[in-house]
Amino acid sequence: MKRSRLRTFRARATLAWVAVAVAAVLLGVFTQAVLVAVLLGTAVCVFTAVLLYRRMLARLLPAVVKGRGFSERRTEALFTLHALCRPETAMPMMQSWALSSDFLVEVILRAQEFAAPTIFECGSGASTAWLGLWLKRRGSGRIVSLENDAGFAEQVRRSVAQADVGEFVQVVHAPLAEHTIEGRQWRWYSLDDVELSSIDVLIVDGPPYWVHEIARYPAVPLLESYLSKEGVIFLHDTDRPAEQRVLELWLAEHPGWSAARIPVERGAAVVTQAP
Repeated sequence: MKRSRLRTFRARATLAWVAVAVAAVLLGVFTQAVLVAVLLGTAVCVFTAVLLYRRMLARLLPAVVKGRGFSERRTEALFTLHALCRPETAMPMMQSWALSSDFLVEVILRAQEFAAPTIFECGSGASTAWLGLWLKRRGSGRIVSLENDAGFAEQVRRSVAQADVGEFVQVVHAPLAEHTIEGRQWRWYSLDDVELSSIDVLIVDGPPYWVHEIARYPAVPLLESYLSKEGVIFLHDTDRPAEQRVLELWLAEHPGWSAARIPVERGAAVVTQAP
């Protein structure tokens, strides 16, 4: 009887150990499976993150490099602008939508080809005072600047007065008015209060883009008769499709004219007449 019970106990103990062993094996297999799944999931996450990072760099790096290039160019141009204008007091800052220092240097380099240049600016701002100061240092010439916003025109007049260049600068409040060009109506600066004369350098940096899809187009049809024989036209913001279209229309309507790109922030072009 005792031997029978002992054999039963041994059999049950053996079964228990077998069950424990099987459970251990299954647990090990399960643990390994979980570990493999975790490792695979981690690998997928890392691969996805690297892929997204590479795509982000591919999109952002050209813009960063381009921006750095423009920043360095503008900094160098600012030193040149100070050398040309020799400011003795604080000057308005060229930021936001203001014409940049490298653009102004390009304008001055063209304007200095004229003995007493007349600069006509469509859209006033910090550039108005800076160009006025350059004319003062030169001792000749004048700039007429149109501004459709009365409040901003007054602000520009104050900066002109602070720079003490009022003798060379005329800021005209020119509200937007209806003009007829080739039978089509356009909203552009009113010329009622403008004394038009020969223009050597025409800067087109307005009206604002929201006025019309190609709001800057009327500048040439309305002012080309006042351009001097060697007069040039600067068009700003040519990185935008609207200004590109404006440039195309001007050149199409004047087969002898040519345009050259100026590598400044937001883009620009200088248009020269037929020789």
